[in-house]
Formats: sequence, structure tokens, C-alpha cells
Amino acid sequence: MTASFRTRAACVRREYDIILDFSASPVGGGLKRLLAYADYFAGSGERVLFLVHPQTEEHIAGKTVKYEVVRRNPLARLWFDPRFVSRYGGRSRWFFSYGIPIYGKVGDYNWLHVSNSLPFGLLSLTLDIRGFVSNFLLRERFVVCADNCSVVSGESEFTLDIYRKTTGWRRELVLLRNGMEAFEIDNGSTRLPQAIAVGTSRYKRLDRTCAVLERMQATRRLEKLLIVGNLESIPLSVRRKPYVECLGILPHQHVLQHMRQSQVFISTSEIENSSNAVLEALALCGTVVVSDIPSHRELIGNGVGQPLVVDGLHYLQVDAGACTLDLYQYSWNKTISHMLSTMSAYTVS
Repeated sequence: MTASFRTRAACVRREYDIILDFSASPVGGGLKRLLAYADYFAGSGERVLFLVHPQTEEHIAGKTVKYEVVRRNPLARLWFDPRFVSRYGGRSRWFFSYGIPIYGKVGDYNWLHVSNSLPFGLLSLTLDIRGFVSNFLLRERFVVCADNCSVVSGESEFTLDIYRKTTGWRRELVLLRNGMEAFEIDNGSTRLPQAIAVGTSRYKRLDRTCAVLERMQATRRLEKLLIVGNLESIPLSVRRKPYVECLGILPHQHVLQHMRQSQVFISTSEIENSSNAVLEALALCGTVVVSDIPSHRELIGNGVGQPLVVDGLHYLQVDAGACTLDLYQYSWNKTISHMLSTMSAYTVS
């Protein structure tokens, strides 16, 4: 947070300048963003409070930031939690909510970060009935609560566009991209004859991932498909494939190492906000194959990638060196600085 932000925000004194609510995001992109924000504010002396899920306490406990563990079922936070609003309302200048509808005037200004595009693209997705109903109800809550937001952000223009169309939002929309850790881009290390996929939710369509791998096996040696993610979510038909190796949920550094060792990364998702895994794969894997969907095209660049058709479905294949994306622009420091400068400008506008 810059000194100018604190000065401008000081017209009404609050306990905190910003409360950052990550309490319904114990894994995945939410955990990555939480830790990046905690690193940014660690030891800064700024009046920032993090609200975290119990599972993430072990990750943030060693960082010099102030945090509180919200010991509530994440579903309660997503559907409606009036006790939460009453507890944290009026304590901060800005309230930043990662993926949770804002049910009232919590901060002087409320910032919603749309972390999940599923609720806004349901009709095109493969979901079980429970997943469809829960995301449908969540979408309705986002619509009802839209007027409580001062600013809405997302990780891709695609997500911002479908949020706007669904809610009728006409105010501030901010592109708040994912960042990447400061690891070196891989430039040709020795790779194993394997492919890797990250994520096991139904909309990831791992059956299609296998079909893509089998097509590629006709022209290159790929003996294994590593799948990272919740084992219980992997379809039995996929687990039974002789070349599939299910790794379960791994520490992030282990995932990155598997990417470095893999020839191919495959993502056959039906929808994405903006995939952290694809971004990392573009830096680390020899070849990236992704479904031809708006957020993937936005990430790798329109017109980039060789078309690949498998079972009538269209994919994009990007080989190392062919991607024009400037990976160095995906810095968490840049992302957070952009958020703070937007807050500062909004406060004095």
C-alpha cells in the first residue's frame, strides 16, 4: 500500500485500511493469491487484516501479517452469513472479498473479486445436479448482492464480461490478473515421456484429456498422463486407463517440478476464469494443449496455437517458443499495486 493511499483513506478513521476475505478459499488459486498478498503486506506496517479458512492457517501463520481464522462452513459464507457482516462491518475503509457475495455494507467501500466463472456459464457445462443447483443459487446471490459492491474485478476479460451480462453491472470493472512466482522460465531441460493435467473437477473433462493424449501418442512418445488433484473427483473410467497416474493433491512446488519434467500439459476445461496452471505450463512445459475457449484464447493470444481436433472438439496446441505472451508481466506485485492504485483513485474520485 502506498503512502498516498493511506493519506487519502484517512478522512474517516477505521480500524483497518483493508480487510481481505479469503475465508472460503482453502486451496487452488485462492490460496496462491492469499499467500502472494500476505507476502506483499508482510512487515509493511499497513493496517491490513486477512480473513482465512482454517486449512490455510498453517500457510499464513509464519508471515508477519495480521489474520483471523473464520471457523465457519464455507457454504455458510457463500450463501449468507449475517453474523459475519455484523462482526466485520464498519471496521475497514475497503473490504475485499475473494469469490464470496457481499451481503451488506461491510467496508466503506466493497470490492468483489470474481474468482469463479462457473456460476455465470452454467448452461454450457458438464455438472452433476448438485453442482448445477449450487452454482445456480450462487449466481442468484451474486446478482442480488451486486449493488453492495463498489468495484468488481476478475482474472480475465471473459469473466468480467459474463459477470456484467449476468448482473447488469454498470460501474467499475477491474482486470486483476493472476501472478506467477519468480521462477525461471524453462528453456529446454530434459523431459520425461509424459503429459500432465491439473485439476479434477467435472468441468475439467478428464475423459477428453485422455482422448487428446491418445491422439498425440500417434506422433510422439507419451507413456504416462499425470493427474494432479482430488482423487475422489477423477472418473473411474479415467483412473482405469493404463497410462494414467493419479498423484492426488500436491504441494505447489511439487506440481511445478512435474511440469518441468513433462513434455506436454493438457487442459480440456469447458470453462475457466484464468487458469494459474495454464500460465505456469506456458513457462515450464514443452507443449501446451488447451481447449479452444475464450479465457484460454485471451491468455495465450488470439490467433496463437496450432489447431488440434479430437473427436470433433477443437483445441489449441502451443509449442515452446511459439507463445507471444510476455510471462514476466504476470507479477503479483504488479497485480496488487494495480489494486491499491485503483482503490486510491476510487476513494478520491
